[in-house]
Amino acid sequence: MHQKERSYEIQVKDWKRAPHTMEIPFMMYSYNRVRQFVGPGLEPDQMARQFSDAWAAFARTGKPDAKSIPHWPAYDATTRSTMIFNVKSQVVNDPNQEVRKVLQST
Repeated sequence: MHQKERSYEIQVKDWKRAPHTMEIPFMMYSYNRVRQFVGPGLEPDQMARQFSDAWAAFARTGKPDAKSIPHWPAYDATTRSTMIFNVKSQVVNDPNQEVRKVLQST
């Protein structure tokens, strides 16, 4: 039986996705100040490590590659490689492709 990958979920009522700037408490390791939004347990620490490592790597080298996340290839209009930060982060090519194509056609 294939086990579904666990997703990290923010604790902001009525939000289906992370609100704008939600990565800042993780990047700055200040998520304990906003536990009501990031939730309990160890997952916020895991998210903080991934965000902070990627931001620091980008500041140092211009590339967000870090040991705590998969290789993050440069974005291009063909593959549209996008990092999906999660309990287990992953690179997804052209996420929400259907939505993008509808918006492009209008």
